[in-house]
Amino acid sequence: MKHDDTSPEMTRAVLERAFERKVQKSRWSGLLERLWPRLWLLAAVLTAFALVSTFGVWPHLGDVAHWALLAAFALALIAALVFVVRTPWPTREEAVRRIERVSGVAHRPASSYDDTLSMASGDSATRQLWRAHRERLARAMQKLKVGAPKPHTHRFDPFALRSLLVLGAVLLTTLAGRELPNALRDAFRFSDQRVLAAARL
Repeated sequence: MKHDDTSPEMTRAVLERAFERKVQKSRWSGLLERLWPRLWLLAAVLTAFALVSTFGVWPHLGDVAHWALLAAFALALIAALVFVVRTPWPTREEAVRRIERVSGVAHRPASSYDDTLSMASGDSATRQLWRAHRERLARAMQKLKVGAPKPHTHRFDPFALRSLLVLGAVLLTTLAGRELPNALRDAFRFSDQRVLAAARL
């Protein structure tokens, strides 16, 4: 007859390690949820720049207007990149709350488990109750789910302006094609360079 030598302490340790892995995954999922709307903003700046170039706006601008528009795009790109880089990393508490929200639990077992870490007492009966309570919570945490990232982009874009971004990308593919690199280079050619290029032709 085979006996199970696994102690309650070992069982709790295994459950705790499994839960910590879930917390780590939840932090990554939370980061992606925060990062996704910021990446849309970066994509919007790049798509707007490509569309302006595709429609041949640059050659029709004077040098002052050309420099001003180019500087505006550069500042917008830098701001969008900084916004992406400064995406805050979710804290452990936020990751735990996310797991409980995704799992749809009512009594927040994971949060309660963390809250009871310092509740040990010198009284034997209290220690036994505390250990039983933690074991019950540890087993409840085993059923919690991390879930796939859900950015909820509609909260940041209630008017669905991102659909215009998708339309712009389609226009770029349709209108520009292989000419897009030349159109983008026009953004960095000013009047004297265009005159020199025409003279060479």
